Amino acid sequence: MPQLNSQVLLAASLCVVAIGGLAPQQKPSSQGTFNAKVRPLLAKYCFTCHSGAKPRAGFDLKSFTDEASVLNASQRWAKVARYLSTKQMPPEDMPQPTAAERASVVSWINKTLAAAPVSSDPGSVTIRRLNRVEYANTVRDLLGVDFQGTDDFPSDDVGYGFDNIGDVLTISPLLMEKYLNAAEAVAQTAIVIPEGDRVEFGPEALRIPSTAGLLHDNVAFMFTQGTAILDHRFPLGGHYKLGVKAFGDQAGPEPCKMLISVDGQPVKEVE
Repeated sequence: MPQLNSQVLLAASLCVVAIGGLAPQQKPSSQGTFNAKVRPLLAKYCFTCHSGAKPRAGFDLKSFTDEASVLNASQRWAKVARYLSTKQMPPEDMPQPTAAERASVVSWINKTLAAAPVSSDPGSVTIRRLNRVEYANTVRDLLGVDFQGTDDFPSDDVGYGFDNIGDVLTISPLLMEKYLNAAEAVAQTAIVIPEGDRVEFGPEALRIPSTAGLLHDNVAFMFTQGTAILDHRFPLGGHYKLGVKAFGDQAGPEPCKMLISVDGQPVKEVE
């Protein structure tokens, strides 16, 4: 067994070394394609308007010399692809590229932009809260509760004339307390618990040990000390109201007492 473990460890080590030694495949650069095929077509049909000291639409195509510079202006190059594919550019009174030339440039732009790495940093995003009106409307739309308790909320902060700007709205301790109270009030209104079925048991349902009492004329009698047992399985866990109808004949100075127990646990003692 030790020898087998050594072989396994050795094989695993070799696998790790082999995998670690593999050189990652390099993605072929489209730099050559841009300079060899794309930029010459741009120079032929586009540089006339989009270059120089005052390029048309402020977009100097001549300033782009490689793929990286194109990716830095990806949104503008997406427009270039759209204008070329829909033949909005070049203008009708200018020399026009052939269908193959136009398709070649559009294809390169689309592929380059689609293969661009996506940044994993979305930047700083403010987690915004609902203002009072939005909160009440959301509760109404989601739960069907016309909640008016937002009138007790602190006034929403206002910025630039608006009270729903995430960078302006804050949550104070007082507002958090109001949120908790509102949630409780909304839940009590939205969650309707139906009244449970009422079940009654007569004396005939009681189980009385023979030494503790007797059943007579639909009444359970007990003497001095006695026990009456009712076996019942509750269908669901929850809160139940238990009522007992009983009477006693006091035979001395001490009043009659009755102890109610559930599952062997005392619940209440009454006189």
